[in-house]
Amino acid sequence: MLDSSVTDQKRIPRARSFGEATRGFLRCPEARVTVAALAGLWLAAVLGGSRHAGVPLVALAGFVLWYLIEIPIHRYILHWQPRHPALQKLMRRLHHAHHERPTDPELLFLPEWVSLPSIAIVLGVAAGFGVFADGLWFMAGFWTALTTYEWMHYAVHSRWRPDWGPMRRTFADHLKHHFLNEGYWFGVSNRFMDRFWGTSPDPREVKKSETAQDLTAEGRNSAL
Repeated sequence: MLDSSVTDQKRIPRARSFGEATRGFLRCPEARVTVAALAGLWLAAVLGGSRHAGVPLVALAGFVLWYLIEIPIHRYILHWQPRHPALQKLMRRLHHAHHERPTDPELLFLPEWVSLPSIAIVLGVAAGFGVFADGLWFMAGFWTALTTYEWMHYAVHSRWRPDWGPMRRTFADHLKHHFLNEGYWFGVSNRFMDRFWGTSPDPREVKKSETAQDLTAEGRNSAL
């Protein structure tokens, strides 16, 4: 049971179209911060970024990086079960509570105090290596993928069912992660990397987990 310090039990409005899902997404304060950061990064890249011919590849590298790390972050970090009470509280806010209330918008997004510092860290490292201008393009690409992830995560839990087959199947996989077995289907913005990690089994062969909505339960099922 979640306490009032974690959630006030709000519920994402049901979306019936791409437009409704997007408007609902943009009503969330965390989403607006993410989109504002995206716009700022692209503006900074255009105005102060590198001008060499490889710029598109730098931005693409940042974009692709998100898809390479999305599942490891979800699987090994967000599903981590620490023993220390302070870390348990941290993980509860980061992700565990989202499994208990998957349609609560206040538990849906990566907190800004996790996502935004990544900009300063990466750009700081880039500056240290003398490639700050390239770093702007890299982070613009990375943040584009992260924003796509956040939008898709919102759209899944808004209960919108897209007509486009690949997106519909991606949404269905994430719902399996929440309601069939939390040890599989870690991809949110794409389902192909689950195949690489071996976490996209035939759902007919997967036993329904009793702990999919309680990541703190002892003996929790996991594919780790």
